[in-house]
Amino acid sequence: MNLSTLLQWLKKPRAPTPSPPARSATVDPAANAGAHGLTRQDIHDAIAAHLAWRTQFNDWLSQDEPADPASLPGPERCGLGLWLAQAAVHRSPGQHLALAGLAREHQRLHACAAQALQHARAGRMGQASTMLNRDFERHHRRVMQLLHSLAAR
Repeated sequence: MNLSTLLQWLKKPRAPTPSPPARSATVDPAANAGAHGLTRQDIHDAIAAHLAWRTQFNDWLSQDEPADPASLPGPERCGLGLWLAQAAVHRSPGQHLALAGLAREHQRLHACAAQALQHARAGRMGQASTMLNRDFERHHRRVMQLLHSLAAR
């Protein structure tokens, strides 16, 4: 399997992910947090941050030479990771377990992304493609499910 096969995977239609309303690039839950913890808008901001990272990740994969995994912002430095750090401070007591589960799944997603890039850079396109289609998509769906469940509370 070659890079063109991987690029075809990137162009393949995916199950639609609901888009959050357009907002500024700010994803600071402290700006909206009240006595009851995180607001739905805070969580929509987190969804937007995650989707922006995913778009950027797809761009990294689409390059002639896939990006070095070390150049990816880690789970603590991407938009969702920064949001999670702030959200932990401004959460309501009932949100602690949900945020902890989201943080764990977010870590898994980043680890999977880095590993897929390592495979692609080493010319192991079959392994990269399999990992992206199976593991990366599963972690992405789970992150989205957890974010949407937080918004529904």
